[in-house]
Amino acid sequence: MLRPILVAALPVLLALVSACSSGGDTSSDDADQLTELEAQLSDLQSENDDLRSQLVEAQATTTAVTTTTESPTTTATPTTTAAPTTTAAAPTTAAPTTTAAPTTIPSLTPSQQNAIRKAESYLNYTAFSAIGLVDQLLYEGFNDEDANFAVSIVVVDWNEQAAKKAASYLEYTAFSCKGLTDQLLYEEFTPEQAAYGVSTTGLC
Repeated sequence: MLRPILVAALPVLLALVSACSSGGDTSSDDADQLTELEAQLSDLQSENDDLRSQLVEAQATTTAVTTTTESPTTTATPTTTAAPTTTAAAPTTAAPTTTAAPTTIPSLTPSQQNAIRKAESYLNYTAFSAIGLVDQLLYEGFNDEDANFAVSIVVVDWNEQAAKKAASYLEYTAFSCKGLTDQLLYEEFTPEQAAYGVSTTGLC
């Protein structure tokens, strides 16, 4: 800490020496002190120059240290993951298609064919129960076997036939719920078919 203080005091010493030199007449003691001060001043100036040189060198060293560039960090190359190998599906063997056996339809006799045609024509004309249609074919001269065979072959909804028969009776005359049911039973409809037919009229 002494040298910085001397460096700071150097301008003050210079001012004192200058003041003493310009003061005019001086005694021998004063002259000796002045000479001594000038010698000290010369030493201080030399020491000041040394300090300045050291300060410049220290600043240069500090700058060199702070300006060193860190070596750039190297980024690791990303590892590539191998794509999973896909296993080919085993070929599937299609099951052999089975051909359905053709339905064998028994050959019809001419009498059976005519009985079927007659039954279909009656159903297109008016409503019948199954037994009523058999009776009608018997009335037309077909034998019992052909008549029953024809009625079993034709495609018909007997509940629908009962509903149509009930509606046709109401178009002709008025009926009570029980009276219309009895009329359908007389026409050889089953009790279930008769009840369904009457229920479609709204009487019951």
